[in-house]
Amino acid sequence: MWYFDASPPILTDYMKNIRHASICLITIAILSARVFGESPSAQSEKNAATDRHEGICYFQHQILPTRTLNSNGRLFSDLATGIPAWLAKEAERIVDEEFAKALELKAYSEQDAYVIIFPEPDRANECYFSLLKKEADGFRYYVLEKRMNPFHIGESSNLYTWDKNGNQVNFGLRKYSDLKTFIDEVLYDKSPEA
Repeated sequence: MWYFDASPPILTDYMKNIRHASICLITIAILSARVFGESPSAQSEKNAATDRHEGICYFQHQILPTRTLNSNGRLFSDLATGIPAWLAKEAERIVDEEFAKALELKAYSEQDAYVIIFPEPDRANECYFSLLKKEADGFRYYVLEKRMNPFHIGESSNLYTWDKNGNQVNFGLRKYSDLKTFIDEVLYDKSPEA
């Protein structure tokens, strides 16, 4: 008789069914995650894209300003003959060969400046251009960086420089991403049209 059991047979059967159902649901969840989740190759592609993005940002925001400000003019003078081989190798090591081969250089000798033109940025914080300028007290490094702009309204970039102590200075949001406006603003002190 069930009066003497710890639990009535109906409750015992109910508990067994719940336990079996829980095990089934957990198993289904695990299997569906493996079947419908990302494949290992998709995950590695995502990691590669993130690694590439981080490499680009590191190259543009760490390597180039450091080399500009702390090389006693070596980078600046090496740019006189184009993108130096050592810099291209460094870009390839940090980012990839495609990025390194796409680097372009434009000289503005009357202003003692060079612009490095980068491949079109894919994501926010990647730069359109960097400008290296020789000044009386040393060198300056400027970048025009892509900004996250999900609605494509208004500002599309940020303008930054690094002071001679290596500190990043944000000049704020900009509504342009073209080379001419960047050069006009940074080299010729022409404010972009609002």
